Amino acid sequence: MQGPTLLELVDNRHGDPKKNGHGQDLPLPRPKLEILEKYSGMTIIEWEKKLRIPVFSGFEAARDEMDDESGKLSFFTLDHDKHATAPRTWINTHNCMGVLCLRDKPSGVAIQIEIGSRFDANKSEGGRPFFLTYLLSKVFGGLLVDSVALGRDSLWDLLLAFVFRRRFMEAITVGMFREYHTSNHNDARIRGRIDVNEHLRRNIPFRGTVAYATHEITFDNPTNHLIRHALELVRRKWPGCLMGDHRLTEAEHQLEQGTPTWQQAGVLACIRRRENQTPIKHPYFAARYEPLRQVSLALLRNEGASLYQQTQEAEGVIFDGSWLWEEYVWTSLREIDGFEHPRNREQTGRWSTPPGVTFYPDFFHRSKRVVLDAKYQRPLADQNRERKKQIAKQVFTYMFLLDAVHGGLINPERNDGNRPAEITRQAGEKAKWHDLALEPPQDETSAMAFRSEMKKREEAFKEEVRKILG
Repeated sequence: MQGPTLLELVDNRHGDPKKNGHGQDLPLPRPKLEILEKYSGMTIIEWEKKLRIPVFSGFEAARDEMDDESGKLSFFTLDHDKHATAPRTWINTHNCMGVLCLRDKPSGVAIQIEIGSRFDANKSEGGRPFFLTYLLSKVFGGLLVDSVALGRDSLWDLLLAFVFRRRFMEAITVGMFREYHTSNHNDARIRGRIDVNEHLRRNIPFRGTVAYATHEITFDNPTNHLIRHALELVRRKWPGCLMGDHRLTEAEHQLEQGTPTWQQAGVLACIRRRENQTPIKHPYFAARYEPLRQVSLALLRNEGASLYQQTQEAEGVIFDGSWLWEEYVWTSLREIDGFEHPRNREQTGRWSTPPGVTFYPDFFHRSKRVVLDAKYQRPLADQNRERKKQIAKQVFTYMFLLDAVHGGLINPERNDGNRPAEITRQAGEKAKWHDLALEPPQDETSAMAFRSEMKKREEAFKEEVRKILG
């Protein structure tokens, strides 16, 4: 399998070149274009359900919210201009970020697509995606990573490290993985089935020891060994991803103490173990530990896991930019007393209308009658007319349901002339529309400076919201 062709893009930037000049030409040979055509337009639900790609999004809400398009998002689409004088093919990105590697096993052709954030200042090759990694560190935990640069494998490795942290934290909520494991022994403390053949081979003439095998439930098993290898890799490459949570530190210590036979040099043998090459099916552990097993193998692909991974036609990780932005904004708003953030995954905080339509407003404050919607997009003034109507209708619906007198949007870019606009409600009551922003800095050259400036802007944002609450 030859190395994949790398396509570096940014989300929701490349479109019809006749309209906006952002078309990304694809001077690729036909076999590579055929791979892109095969997956073009596949929704994030299909990536997750059909190809088992880890997807982080709020697409569950799309089943209930008539205005939520998360479930219909595509990672990319391929377009052709066959009628032009010089026919062109280009790739359109949408509101998703992440990395995908697509393979055609018969031909050995592979393509790797990396999509970063359009709101990062430096999107050129070798640039550092501070904004994307900052969002991930705030939402998934850990610290902003300074050393990552855009380019082959580095972004993928970093995304997988954050996903590993998330999956590991989810897994430890059900306890440390344990399973029945057969171990061979040769000592005087017989506590299992005697292995006659092995005993005759090793202990004749009699040495005072007996060869036997035990079958017992244990933490010291191949699955935990695999997880520990992945943990050591993240600790070595991206130590910031494992910082900031005492529960994670305690789980690391528990894993180390529970796997006394683990050997750092045994990574390849561990990957090849039958238990680590097959899905976890235990009814208690599978839901949490099977995703962790998969991301552990993905992380270890450069250590030899590629022997396993290259049997897959697609691998990677996808983030819905809207979901990531919404969860990031919540890390600031949750510090303001009274704000609520409905969770469509947990089916909490929803509002239902008599026709049976369910709504999940992003953020609302009951007593102050405020509803705010996070939008990972350019300011409303930059949207086309239909998009403006759609967004405004969604927020006004939330305001009506919650009887709110303040409503508005929170974007990554600030609208010019950001002043509240008055809205006349029923019986002459006045409501106000607000355009808020948590805008990333564009001129910082180090992660420390970026993080410091973002914290200042977060404080200014929270103060602006407090003024709305009065």
